[in-house]
Amino acid sequence: MAVVYENVWLKEQAAKERKIKHEVLARFEEQQIDLIKECPACGACYDSASEVCAKDQRELTLSLPVERTIDRKYRLEQMIGRGGMGAVYEATDLRLNRKVAIKIMLGNMFGDRTALRRFEREAQASARLNHTNIIMVYDYGSIRTEGAYLVMELIRGSTLRSELTRAAQLDSQTAAAWFTQMLEGVKAAHQAGVIHRDLKPENVLISSQAGGRERIKILDFGLARISQLDPSSPQSLTTPGTVMGTFAYMSPEQVLGEEVDERGDIFALGVMVVEALTGRRPFLGRTSTELIASILQAPFHLTGDAAEVERLDRVLQRCLAKDRRQRFTSVAAMQQELIPAIEHCPPFAPTATSSKAILNSKDATGTLPMT
Repeated sequence: MAVVYENVWLKEQAAKERKIKHEVLARFEEQQIDLIKECPACGACYDSASEVCAKDQRELTLSLPVERTIDRKYRLEQMIGRGGMGAVYEATDLRLNRKVAIKIMLGNMFGDRTALRRFEREAQASARLNHTNIIMVYDYGSIRTEGAYLVMELIRGSTLRSELTRAAQLDSQTAAAWFTQMLEGVKAAHQAGVIHRDLKPENVLISSQAGGRERIKILDFGLARISQLDPSSPQSLTTPGTVMGTFAYMSPEQVLGEEVDERGDIFALGVMVVEALTGRRPFLGRTSTELIASILQAPFHLTGDAAEVERLDRVLQRCLAKDRRQRFTSVAAMQQELIPAIEHCPPFAPTATSSKAILNSKDATGTLPMT
């Protein structure tokens, strides 16, 4: 019954979003607003008067109710990707003549006051953070077509998800180097009073630097909780009992709709470490319902008898404890024990996992009222 309910809910949400998108696009076309057109093949952006893509001659489509030149300051050039709460474009900053990345709201988020406030919260959270391992935010504003935009530094690279899809697993030295940077970024966010609440491989960007070294950047603070921002305003835009985020990386308390603190991010990082080293997440399920049950109840241990494996397993037990009181109290404490344990751990044997048997993380993202 739970699976049926979930499938019906998802289909209704998709149909509702398509209807809203069609109505919004039609309304702005009537107002003769210069809506952006995109090539469905290469993602190149054009003015509304254009009909075909100059690169591959494909017919252009209207995808979002957005003007190509936003706020007379940023011209959208290329679609980079879409997520649960926004689309990201490469754009030109017309004032400073530089390339930037712009995140814009999607579909049913347009005109939604709570969603707009959450998007603004992402801008506020990111603006508080100035760290080499966190994406830099330059600007934020609203657009004429009832949405909002966020301007960020443009980093060319791939996500941790893409790297894991390509290589399946990371070697110990690479994992230690990348997670050191990730933990530094999350630590800086926590020190600034920002809890991410949606850490996952899709929100970690890896770019190549001079000398072959990689730079890690943490993205997407759209679900962040900000403390000490404004004593007169509520700390969270999430209704108690509502689950938001990506199920596969949620802590038990987040799954249950409870208050999430720094230890929720620590749990998510622990899940990511296991996945990066073994090629498999610690908690699995064929449906969201099974996955949630696994997070709440199933134990996890690394396989292997080597002393180094047992050492890493002990550290991960403190990251993935069901009771948050048994986890590390800070990312700094976690980092001190986790990174040396990763560095000295031998490689794990590849895990053959059926994609049909395990819920893909893309299917485990959303907002569902838990009863």
